[in-house]
Amino acid sequence: MLATIHDFAGERLQALPEASDLRLAHANAYLAIAEESEWFDVTNEPELAATFEADLDNYRTALRSLRDQGATRSLEMLRLVTMLADFWWTRGHTTEGRQWLSSAISSAAGQSSLDLGRALAAAGLLAEAQSDLSAARDFQERALEVFREEGFASGVADALTGLAVIARAEGDLSRARIVHQEAHDVWSALGDEQGAAGALLDIGAVGLMRGDLINAEPVLRDALGRFQAVDDVAGEAYALQILAAVAAMDDRLGEASGG
Repeated sequence: MLATIHDFAGERLQALPEASDLRLAHANAYLAIAEESEWFDVTNEPELAATFEADLDNYRTALRSLRDQGATRSLEMLRLVTMLADFWWTRGHTTEGRQWLSSAISSAAGQSSLDLGRALAAAGLLAEAQSDLSAARDFQERALEVFREEGFASGVADALTGLAVIARAEGDLSRARIVHQEAHDVWSALGDEQGAAGALLDIGAVGLMRGDLINAEPVLRDALGRFQAVDDVAGEAYALQILAAVAAMDDRLGEASGG
């Protein structure tokens, strides 16, 4: 019954002369709602993610409306799909997210902007989540190119990190170590201590994976100190966890267990 009413209302709306304007106003409203929520919040606050889930049909309608406008609304579509990327990843809508991102990126063909770079990076994230590493690498490489063209250093560092993570998944730990170091250098040049600490954590993790405990431990302790300096509790916990793994591999079981 509700579906019948919904379909009837949709048909009546379509018949209105102002239907196109109403759909666009609806799309802009949901773009504004999405832009009020940072990716970090959606990823780490289940209640916020649940509100996106409840409004999923509205977001789908908004995306269709923007897509139907073609190139004239391609930037708005890029922004909305990018804002939804972490929601799709967190809530298991990865395939749908990749489809919308692909459509948005195609609609922006020939353009180069930070919005395009962010959409490419988000597409890389979702492709990696599905173990489609070839596609993930292609998206991150394209994102890196756009961010460099736009002079967006933090985007460059994020894309480098994405490429390093893909190299790790492919088993190319030497490549991963080099690219994580490149990301660290960019964060350091920006004076971003949290970003630099995250890169050091990644470098230390790669060292652990390679069995290079002697070099991994001081890098991880450096990362730990930097996380503590900026009150990054999550980063500190990750650093301690990997340091415990280093201690365990080095037969320092008392240290690994916190003793």
